[in-house]
Amino acid sequence: MEATKATADELLDKGVDFYNKGEWDQAAECWEMANEIYEGLGDKQGISNALGNICVVCQDRGEWEQARKYYEKSLIIKEELGDKQGISKTLNNLGTVYQHLGEWGRALNYYEKSLIIKEELGDKQGILNALGNIGAVRQDRGEWEQARKYYEKTLAISEELGDKQGILNALNNIGILYRNRGEWEQARKYYEKTLAISEELGDKQGILNALNNIGVVCQDRGEWEQARKYYEKTLAISEELGDKQGISIALNNLGTVYQHLGEWGRALNYYEKTLAISEELGDKQVISNILIGIGEINIKNGDLDEAKKNIERSLAIAEKLAPISTVEVLANLSELWRFDDRYDDASAALEKALQIVVNVGDKPQEINILEKLADTHISKYTADKGEDNISSAEKFYEGARDLAKNLKMPLQEATAIRGIGIVQAKKKNIIASENSFKKSIETLRRLGAIFELQKTHLEYARALYENDRILEAEMVAKTAAFDALHNDYREPLVKTYLLLGDIAMSQGSHYGYYLDSLKGAEFNPKIYVKTCFFIIFRMKKMEKQVLSKFIGSLKEITKDESFNKFLDALDAKIDGKDYDPAGLPSSLVQELESFSNI
Repeated sequence: MEATKATADELLDKGVDFYNKGEWDQAAECWEMANEIYEGLGDKQGISNALGNICVVCQDRGEWEQARKYYEKSLIIKEELGDKQGISKTLNNLGTVYQHLGEWGRALNYYEKSLIIKEELGDKQGILNALGNIGAVRQDRGEWEQARKYYEKTLAISEELGDKQGILNALNNIGILYRNRGEWEQARKYYEKTLAISEELGDKQGILNALNNIGVVCQDRGEWEQARKYYEKTLAISEELGDKQGISIALNNLGTVYQHLGEWGRALNYYEKTLAISEELGDKQVISNILIGIGEINIKNGDLDEAKKNIERSLAIAEKLAPISTVEVLANLSELWRFDDRYDDASAALEKALQIVVNVGDKPQEINILEKLADTHISKYTADKGEDNISSAEKFYEGARDLAKNLKMPLQEATAIRGIGIVQAKKKNIIASENSFKKSIETLRRLGAIFELQKTHLEYARALYENDRILEAEMVAKTAAFDALHNDYREPLVKTYLLLGDIAMSQGSHYGYYLDSLKGAEFNPKIYVKTCFFIIFRMKKMEKQVLSKFIGSLKEITKDESFNKFLDALDAKIDGKDYDPAGLPSSLVQELESFSNI
């Protein structure tokens, strides 16, 4: 009998070793075997320990329903044992499960029950954990002031105890709070404090978390190169620690950076490495998130069938986790439908996501979905000019703005106001539009949101151009180009040069910016091809003499063989000579035939 218990205890310890190496399947297998032995012995404490460990793996994998069942079973055993400390811990863990399931009311209920027991026991460390978790739920709901009060309580208790790890956690939570509100300078101050404490403690995991968080702030601001450097540091530390989950997070973050830099091949490579590790770990939430990233690149590449496959696979995984886990996937699915001009399908996906976040009470996510709904209606308006789309876009942008203002989220408020400026410009109310854009720019500049600032300058310039405010449009577009050049925003720079080309052509036959846009697109073959088609669209509006000169200039710089053949054929057509479209892709043959008025 004792030998059997000893075997179970040994399996429990062996599982811990496997878990610490990131070998979750082997860990779970050891703990399940130990649990079976403990059950045979009627050893309730052993059963409780084994179940608790199995729950941790379930959580890491994102198997929240499974974790809930194990924790509820463990709770019954702890109540039978009269183990108040264990009861409190399990109540806290059930709160974590319900928080991830998006059932925040139930999560708060469990955390508060756990807190009562911890206070009875005088367990200050447990009180810290419970207060921090209650703060996290308040934060998820956008209740920033409530969250901050709970985090500050945890900071005060940790300082009283001299608990540097507790101080670290509290500072980190406050940093996340500021980051989610778009107050990045404040967030960074707190993260740098956590970095200093972690370095003082020699806590490599703490250093890893702090560097990652600073990298995320850089990423949010659009400082891609700075973010990349921080993520490469986190990757090196994770590899040194043998932390598979940390390696996965770092690779995923690097993929996101390269995606924003327009280096889609490199981004895809990082995402695929992350996917392999996550599948090995069985981390379902990360698998779902990575498939979203891959789907986004598929959309940008025009591989819509592949995008649909990856997004639907992500959705299938997310649906098994929790409704809240599907929101980002549905938003990504809407982008796929919008790209494919299926605007009603895009709106339907977003309406479903909106219903989920409203039901859960996730107000920060609600802002994001409202803006995406507005963006979809703007795209539909551009396609069919239906005035009802403009009204709908305005309604959704205003809803996002009002909610962001109420939640004191200045970044989100500024981007919503930018959207309102776009709508006002479409309605030819350029004075109101200018005021909206200026207000948005002022906030974004104050926040240091350089990526959103560049985007806003570009949209402002476009609004001015579409309302025949040519000189002002040129000045603002040049500011957008400078921002893009200075910060190495390559894809936005291509778009800005195209707009500057449109502005220049409206004042005369100045097509130099179009040439700059094509040169700027050389970093990405897919973007290069798209830019060729954007230029072809503009060539159709040119007078014959200007077009001939422009073709000559394009032939001097083009890097695409098919586009060069197209230019040769078009040049011959202009001169009334025979041309052979053989060897041209069908899309370019159609474009060639559309030049009918030459």
